[in-house]
Amino acid sequence: MPDLNLVIQLGPSLEITLAGGRFKPSHTRLDLPVRAAIETDLGSAESVGWIFEPRLTYETRRPYKLGFAQLISGGLRFATEELNQFYYGVESAYVTPERPQYDATAGYSGLFVDYIANWRSEDFIFWGLLRYQNLQGTAFQDSPLIEQKDYLMFGVGVTWVFARKL
Repeated sequence: MPDLNLVIQLGPSLEITLAGGRFKPSHTRLDLPVRAAIETDLGSAESVGWIFEPRLTYETRRPYKLGFAQLISGGLRFATEELNQFYYGVESAYVTPERPQYDATAGYSGLFVDYIANWRSEDFIFWGLLRYQNLQGTAFQDSPLIEQKDYLMFGVGVTWVFARKL
């Protein structure tokens, strides 16, 4: 099967505050993002579908410019047939004895839970990310390209703040 090109997702998100607020110590909100998925090889671009990803998010803020902040978010993903086919479909040209032809459909595309934490010092932000995703019951769960129905991902990083507004 051919390698996939870069896919960029762009679109608006309606954010409904349920408790707290953007400038309060904590904030609970319902996020309703809708995004277009655009495939590109950096020479051209083409739409490959749409994603709707409603989620509930709880976020805490640093009490000052320095210190600890965290975010926990969980939600569901829904995608168009075109996008599910892009990732999970198997065209007839790529059929093998172990990989039958598969046509994906639109619909439920998974459940996810994210936890992001960061700590900011004067010049650095140290952060970590943990994501659980479950593909059980998705519109494409029978795709031969899916090897497992859930996964856990993590990442860590450091951001150097080398310039600040006075």
